Amino acid sequence: MSPSPSSSASTPPGRPREGTAPGGEARGRRTTGCVIAPLGGLLTGAAGVTLLGRAWQACDIGAGGGANAFGLLLAFVPLVLVTTAVWGLAFATVGRSSAVAALGCALLGSALLLWAFMAWKHAPPGYPAPICPPDNVPPWWPGWLPL
Repeated sequence: MSPSPSSSASTPPGRPREGTAPGGEARGRRTTGCVIAPLGGLLTGAAGVTLLGRAWQACDIGAGGGANAFGLLLAFVPLVLVTTAVWGLAFATVGRSSAVAALGCALLGSALLLWAFMAWKHAPPGYPAPICPPDNVPPWWPGWLPL
């Protein structure tokens, strides 16, 4: 019996099988990155704004939840843009070799960006918050992670 034309035995070394384009797997990973990067950016932005809103609420910063919404929206947009860029960069560079490694790098980048965002925006400078001394750090924030 002769091998079928679609089997890998009939394909000469160095040539792609019929029906597959050169670099098709890498192209699929790039397409995945283009879809996952904005979703990862939106989820990270939502997590960052949620953390910031809860920190402001716990330390009684601002006039209340509704009054702080505009400030949180202004913080949401740049955070989403930066984290989308980090996710896209992770999938464009590391994603060429491994999608799992790219996802790990993107998640690590998101965690570092969330920490930096909270360290930067957790309390307005000089804002007196008697509920969260010292330095307006909320009581639920882990002590081992500096703000």
